[in-house]
Amino acid sequence: MVQTLRRHLTHYRAAILPVILAIVACFSLSATAVPAPVEPSDKIKIVDRYYPNPATSVINFEFVKEADRSYVLQIYSFMGKKVYESAISSEKLQVTVTDYFRGMYFYQVKDKTGAVKETGKFAVIHL
Repeated sequence: MVQTLRRHLTHYRAAILPVILAIVACFSLSATAVPAPVEPSDKIKIVDRYYPNPATSVINFEFVKEADRSYVLQIYSFMGKKVYESAISSEKLQVTVTDYFRGMYFYQVKDKTGAVKETGKFAVIHL
């Protein structure tokens, strides 16, 4: 009986632990761990939508037609490490997340001077 309980506990702990760690990390991040939330300098919407959220293999970013093509999309892990950067060269950008760890990620859209124009967050899970 005890061995059965230990086996089940080990199985569920392995499946749930990354989710619990991601949730705890979201609530216990220090101000220096991730890019500080920045109020965009203007209220122009750049990212029209991003999907799916949570992402399993890819995440799609769709930008408004008026978005400046000199803007850059950056993605950061919940630990603050930059994991992706690309210029916004079209109205749609697809990012492969199969090599990303499960957890929360944050995106920032910056202009050519480095000013943050928009921020957001999404989750990565692997089924």
